[in-house]
Order: sequence, then structure tokens, then C-alpha cells
Amino acid sequence: MLLGWFDRDSAIRLLTTERVLPITEAEAEAAWNTYRTRVEALPDRPRQLPTEYPLSRFEREHAKAFLRKARRIERNMDRIIKVDLMDLAVHQYLVLDEHSDSYAQKIVSGNGWRKHCLEPSPPPRTLQTRQVPPNTIVWELPHAEFEPVLVQAPTGSQIGIREFPKWVTVTPCDGRLMLWAGYHRSHARMKISTPGPDGAAERAVPVVLVSKVEGPLSADALTRASGLRPPLLRDFFDERFFCIEDLRRRRYEIRATFNGTQATVTGVQHIYA
Repeated sequence: MLLGWFDRDSAIRLLTTERVLPITEAEAEAAWNTYRTRVEALPDRPRQLPTEYPLSRFEREHAKAFLRKARRIERNMDRIIKVDLMDLAVHQYLVLDEHSDSYAQKIVSGNGWRKHCLEPSPPPRTLQTRQVPPNTIVWELPHAEFEPVLVQAPTGSQIGIREFPKWVTVTPCDGRLMLWAGYHRSHARMKISTPGPDGAAERAVPVVLVSKVEGPLSADALTRASGLRPPLLRDFFDERFFCIEDLRRRRYEIRATFNGTQATVTGVQHIYA
């Protein structure tokens, strides 16, 4: 995690409640201060867009087919660009190593990257469900990127669960590009890539450029990735700025409670395993 970019209260809350072995508030503040001081000592980071590298023939063909299908789902797409992810600003300050490592062998090749990061829609999943008496159904989720939706069936409208598209997406932010979605896949790819500025062209991968992000979380995300010294993806690989913590495991679920013909549906909830 990039502890130095958390605000004080969020850092203390995380370290005192989310760690497998919680620490005191004083210990948490001391840890946060160490990393915060390093962040504040950074020189200003330039507001500049990353170099765009040319797509290969296979990448161009895939991008054309991807955009044709994906724009039926999300019209707010600009194009596919190929950039080095290391210098993208980030709004998410925490990456789960276990989740990142699960992608390592899947996205090591160009074909694997396109399959897992530039697919128009995720493959179908069979989700485990269970009933909680007297009238609640629970869908157990492998991660948090799902939402409840209404689907039409021969018997009428029913509640279904839809997985978010698995696109690695970037967007303009305060004169830079920000990684909007796809943090664990991006982290996994950079972790197995050649470090340093000389490896930028080799590290570059195709991603979806979205001209403007929307939704209730977008304003806060853009703020977290803005300013004179925003966190960058490469900071997750710089020992001055990242720290490793053993956090409590979470599991995710969506619940629907029925009362006659009416249903109350929760969004994704996380529960400590």
C-alpha cells in the first residue's frame, strides 16, 4: 500500500482495524508519519502525458474489434492507446498481492493481456448462492466488481448479478493520465516487466482511453490522483513509498430480501472472512 498518500485518519483506521495483528493508534500514526514525510519531500511531479507507442498489427486488429463491441456497452470511449503504465497517476492506494499474483501468468504475453484486459464482456460465471431464512437470497462473489441488475425472463423481471467489464482503463487527470480501472492486472504486468526508464517501450501495453469518467466515485478518485505530487503506479515498486501489511481477508456478497412481490437488494457488501 502507498501509506504516505492516505490521509491521517484513513491510515490510522486501516492499520488499527484491517491488519491481521492490529496495532495501537500511536503506532499507526508513527508508521503513517514515516511515509508521509517521504511523500512531502518529493519534488513536484511534472504534468505531462505519457508517450504513446504504435500498436502492432495484432493489437490494431484486436482494438478495432474490441471497440466495435464494447461501445455497445459503454459509449464514452475514445480509443485504444499503448502506454507505459508505470508513470500513470493512481487513485487506488492499495493493491492485494494475492489478487495481483493470480494474474501474473495470465497476462505475461500480449495475447494474455488482450484476453484478460481488453475483452468486451467478461466470461459467464456460475455464482454460488445460499438462502438465509426466511426470505433472503445471498450471492457469494469472488471479488467486489459486481452489481445487481434486473433481467427479463419468460416469467417477468428477475434479479440478476452482472460482473463489471474487465477493461484496463485510463483517463486524463490534472495534466496527466490516471489509471481508472484494472489495478491488480496492471500491477501484475509491471511486476514482471523490466524496471527503469529504459524499459518503457517494452513495458507499454494497450489500454482503453476514456475521455471522461463518471459516477459517484469519480470526483474523489480524480482528486486523489491530482496535485503537485500524486502517487504513480511505479511507487508500488519503490521501497521508499510502499509498505506491505498482512490484512484481514474479505469476502463479498449481494443480498436480496423478498417481501411478497417486492425485493430489497443491497449493493456489494464486504465481510471479514
